[in-house]
Order: sequence, then C-alpha cells, then structure tokens
Amino acid sequence: MKRLLIYCLIIVYFNDSFCQSLKTLESGLRELNIEYQNVPVYALIRSKVNEDQVKKPIILYIQGSQGRPLIINYPESNNFKYSIAFPFNCEQLLNDFHLIVIAKPFIPVVANIEHLNNYTFIDSTTQKSPIGFLKNDNLTFYTQRNIFLLKKILKLDFVNSEKVIILGHSEGSRIAVAMASKFKKITHLGYLSGNPYGRFINLIARSRKNETENDNDLVADFNYWKEVVDNKDVNNYLDGGDTFKSTFEYAQTYVDEMVGLKIPVFVGYGTGDEAAIFNDLFRVQALSKKKSNFTFKSFYGLEHSFYPITKSGEVNYESGNFDAVILDFLHWLQQN
Repeated sequence: MKRLLIYCLIIVYFNDSFCQSLKTLESGLRELNIEYQNVPVYALIRSKVNEDQVKKPIILYIQGSQGRPLIINYPESNNFKYSIAFPFNCEQLLNDFHLIVIAKPFIPVVANIEHLNNYTFIDSTTQKSPIGFLKNDNLTFYTQRNIFLLKKILKLDFVNSEKVIILGHSEGSRIAVAMASKFKKITHLGYLSGNPYGRFINLIARSRKNETENDNDLVADFNYWKEVVDNKDVNNYLDGGDTFKSTFEYAQTYVDEMVGLKIPVFVGYGTGDEAAIFNDLFRVQALSKKKSNFTFKSFYGLEHSFYPITKSGEVNYESGNFDAVILDFLHWLQQN
C-alpha cells in the first residue's frame, strides 16, 4: 500500500511538472518546454481562441528538413507580425483539434526574419547550422523524441487521446511513418510529399532529369552514395552538413513499413513533384496488396510544397495550394 501511494505521488508530481512547462504566449497559442536525452525540446500548441482547455484530439504536424524557427517575426511595416511553422491555414482544423508542432533541436523557437538565411537559422559565429541541430538531425532521434513528447502530451487534461493524428510533410512524412509503426496509440496518418522508396532516389531522379550525354552515368551521385554506405554509422556533424548517418537513414526504402500499417493513411502529393512517380508506384503496390486503409490524392500541376508550376516550368510562389490540400485532409479525417 505504501509503495502504491509513493508511485501515485510520483505520477502526480511528474504530470504537474509537465503541465507547469506549458507557457501561454497569447490566447490560442502555448509553448511547451521539456527535455529529452539532455536536449531541450520546444513545441507550440495552437488552439481555437478561448478554447485552450476544451478537450479535443490533437494533430501533430511534423515539418520538413530545414532548420527553421517555429515563429518568425517580421518588421512592423509588414502586413502580419509573425508567421508560425504551420504552412497552411489552421482555422478550420482548430474547430475540432489542437495543433502541435515541435521545434528542430537547438534551433530558436522565435527569430527575426532579418537574422535568417532563406528562412533557415544560421549560427552567426560559424555561419553554419548549430552543431546541436546537425548532431541530432536524423530519423532515429526525431522518431524517438517525438514519441517521447507525444506520450506526455496525451496525458494533458485538454487532450482527447481517443484520436491521435500525425501529419508529416516532406522529411516529416518519413518520420510520421516511423512513429506510426512504433507507437500504436496513433490512429491516423497524413503523408504529404514523401517518397516511400527513400530520399536519395529523389536526388538521382533530379540528376537524371538534368543529365548530359557526357554524364549519363551520374558518376558523382553514385560515388557519393558509395561513400555514404561505407560510413553509414558515422555522425559527422562537425562537417556542417547532412551526416552520413542521416543520409543513409532517410535513403532507405520503407515500402514494407508503410504497407504494414493498419491505421487509415492519407497520401497526398503534387503531380509536379519529382517524387510523384514513386508515390504512383507505391499506389500500385498498395492496390496489389489490397490495402483498403490507404487514400491517395494527387494534386495536378503542383510541386513539392503544393505551389503551381507554370507552363514554362517555373514555380509560382504567389499562389500556394497547401490550404486546399489541408481541406481535403480534413474532409478525409471527418470520414475516417
């Protein structure tokens, strides 16, 4: 009885301390701060204004590969004071869900636009991405960290854990699949602009598209891949770029891992994305396996981040379509 009482007190203590790590930034926006393996973890929770404590399911959005701050401040002369890491309009989702996004390790949660390089944070001293980011920027770390955080989030009073949704875009789609295959409380998966055959084949496809008669063997690409394979466990983060470990992990095909999922999965991609043909190929294989839990939606003429491609082959960044993609995803959620 005494042991049970001590155990209960420990649980209450940890739950209370976790709640205390939530900080309200403004109505409908909270910051969560915890630690995982000596690495600080920051996340933003968006809720409908004045509904922060209303019990709802969550959608965890997992970003792509860039080391971007979650909140970017703009000059006062701009039409909006900041942008948040969700690349889509959240309002309709917020009617039914709390939205969560996790910061990249050792990337500031908030930064001014003038301190960023193409929206990416660069250390002013080294002129490179922060060492802590490069060291932990791999599939293994993100999967384990995200599951660790998600387990804690599901215990919060305002979270309805009966429906747990993961939505990943680009690199985030790979992380989302890894999480869904390992953490069985996840009930729905949104998979946007991924490639079930691994990220490295995207590089090969891009090079093949730009090949010349004198370089149709793509010697440099395959020599680099051989170097990656020979050093697949080397976390050479001090070099300042993608590590061999990270490159190898994201290059692996995960078709079997996706096919093995039993939960509802929404697969969305632009037909102008270089990975579109690989999503089509996966769709063929999913149909061959009679996987009825997959819903596929291709978006005509859109590139990787759902911007339209003009007739001349240029990307029109003035006319984004991510909002339309999210509306389709929301309708799918309502039906599943």
